[in-house]
Amino acid sequence: AKDRNATLEAVVAAADTLEEDGMHLTPQDCTVLIAALGRRRLSDRALAVLDLMEQRGMPPNLFHFNAAISACEAVADWEKAIALLDKMRQCWLHTPDQISF
Repeated sequence: AKDRNATLEAVVAAADTLEEDGMHLTPQDCTVLIAALGRRRLSDRALAVLDLMEQRGMPPNLFHFNAAISACEAVADWEKAIALLDKMRQCWLHTPDQISF
């Protein structure tokens, strides 16, 4: 389905629209958004939200990573899930917890 083909540009455009309307994404908003996209099996869009956060100077935390890993789990994309675990350890120095696994 076309809706499942996520691009970072589409997520950025949606966030820009929200901000133009005076609504700024908070870290909590991003957690909810990533989790909601994951429940809808839109893991690529969930991962694009992580990219957007980095682009906007909002470093993802353990909650964001766990929600993104769950999104990957929903579509059985274990390779991306493992890559997220590695990224957590290497780049952000977050230690995966029980929910991460």
